[in-house]
Amino acid sequence: MYHRPRAGVTTVTPSRAQTAVLGLVVLLGVVAVASVGILLVAGESSSGLERQAEAERVESAFLEMSKEIETATASRDVTRSVTVDVEPSNGEIRLVERGEIDVSIDDESIFETGPVALRAVEYTSNDGSTIAYEGGGVWRSSGEAVQVRSEPNLYLSDGTLTLPIQTFTANGEFRGGSASVTSTEITSRYSGLVEDGEEVTVTVSSQYYRGWERYFESIGAGNVSVSASGPDGVGTVSATYDVDGLPEEPSGGLPIDPSFEEAVSVDGPFSMKGTQFVGDVSATDDVVLESNSVDGTIVTAGDVHVTSQTGEVTGSIIAEGSVTMEGHTRVHGDIVAGGNTYGSDSGHIHGDVVVYGTHGFSPNYQIDGDLVTDPDGTHPHPESLTGDNERVLLDDDIERMVASGDESEFRTLTGGETLTAGTHYIDSIDLGGGQVELDVGDGDVHLIVRDDIEVNQWGGIHVTNHEGGNVAQLFTAGDLLAGVGGGGGFEFCPATNGNCDETATPLQLYGTSEMTVSFNQHSRLHGIVYAPGAAFEGDNYGHIFGSVTVGSFVGDNNMNYEYDGELEHGIDQPTDPTGGEPEPDPEETESAGLDEVRYLHATTYEITLVAT
Repeated sequence: MYHRPRAGVTTVTPSRAQTAVLGLVVLLGVVAVASVGILLVAGESSSGLERQAEAERVESAFLEMSKEIETATASRDVTRSVTVDVEPSNGEIRLVERGEIDVSIDDESIFETGPVALRAVEYTSNDGSTIAYEGGGVWRSSGEAVQVRSEPNLYLSDGTLTLPIQTFTANGEFRGGSASVTSTEITSRYSGLVEDGEEVTVTVSSQYYRGWERYFESIGAGNVSVSASGPDGVGTVSATYDVDGLPEEPSGGLPIDPSFEEAVSVDGPFSMKGTQFVGDVSATDDVVLESNSVDGTIVTAGDVHVTSQTGEVTGSIIAEGSVTMEGHTRVHGDIVAGGNTYGSDSGHIHGDVVVYGTHGFSPNYQIDGDLVTDPDGTHPHPESLTGDNERVLLDDDIERMVASGDESEFRTLTGGETLTAGTHYIDSIDLGGGQVELDVGDGDVHLIVRDDIEVNQWGGIHVTNHEGGNVAQLFTAGDLLAGVGGGGGFEFCPATNGNCDETATPLQLYGTSEMTVSFNQHSRLHGIVYAPGAAFEGDNYGHIFGSVTVGSFVGDNNMNYEYDGELEHGIDQPTDPTGGEPEPDPEETESAGLDEVRYLHATTYEITLVAT
């Protein structure tokens, strides 16, 4: 009853998937016909030495392609170029689909439609040997023997197992020569907790299954099993992860849990007055609600105090401390309290009330479910349900980013500017009515801000051309102050034609524990705020759409807050745009076991190749 559901997965629509498959079938048909003609003409003209030299050139090109694709998926640059030079008399390159990959937790696939097709760019020499880029790795095969020339990019960081899965489609024939990676669209994303006792299994069906087998064994995956290959040479490898030996997080990665499952996550107190709130709240200190409604669940390690004449909580209230409700408060879910529970006036609880301390309800108080006053192990204690809201601070990371910039690179933004893909060093942002556009059409935009971001008098920051999945990330060592100095209408959001879009992921703000985030005077924020330890203040008809992780949260005077449900699927792991690395924590250098993998993050990228 109190279990928090695992995050889901986003998939493409069936019509789009069918189109990609049909296009691939046509492509293979064209390439196959062309290849017959080439082979008939070439005959035995190529010597073994020539074929070997050609294979070495192709392998080098594939390794370079691996790097370019890894960069494209990490930074979401729209176009990356790669050249694969092939002599037709020695072999051919084509796009093939002979395998699939699946990731499961306790034998249940995390993908809504089952295994993902594993398309590969493959070079076949006249002697039958092959080189392929498949699933993020480069493989070389000569019959039964398969060599791993470049490993897939799986890694473990701070209890999160990340699996980027790359598959291909093509726009036109891809048969060597020059080609461009024109898009890296995310077709599915899964983010979810791995519970105690559950097993994470990766299953790959591939012509290069022997290479996958050796790769899984090399990174310490346990229970690696192999099914014999069929007539087409495709075999199946299944591996249950023992994470000892998995590669650490890539250079520049930030130690942030990329899941944003709550509207607000506070390592401290949370209070709201006279506001409308949609989403779940997680806190480590007291939660106070005064004259407002919460369309979600409240989970806290402290007390909960609700004073409202007309408010309601549509989910449950779970508190390690006491729960006190005054007025006509309505709770649609359950109440689980590690301390005392009191209800006055004519409130209404639709679910159960589980109390580990004392309780007292007025005669007019209505409880539809059970009143359990001596759980005695029959119900979970709230301590096992509240979790841990302690988040990794970014103070040192942001200080390192600021220090990486030359003094001559820093400038002040006052409006009327458009910033495009890349890293920009900003001294401060001071918009007294001015507008700044962050155009992510050609790649991610990174702002490293040394001082405050202050906006008044209807100023704004818009993230534009974000439809391709690129994002704007702001790393600030100062405060974010909107509407504090007078005026209002500040917009800090992804936007189309000057209007804020109902999406949060394209705009991400990262701050220090000393930060103050203040939204006043009809200010609007659509985005993610990650600043553990920071103070968040919202007042006077401010509007928030997204997710906020801070140290304290105060909402007052008709502030509206709405969680972006798309964030349940998580975001891509944020990285340091300067390429810096934090000093390793000696306490975290030991390898973890499977029971310490707390989070699984799998993203499927469909990579479009265009012959140029």
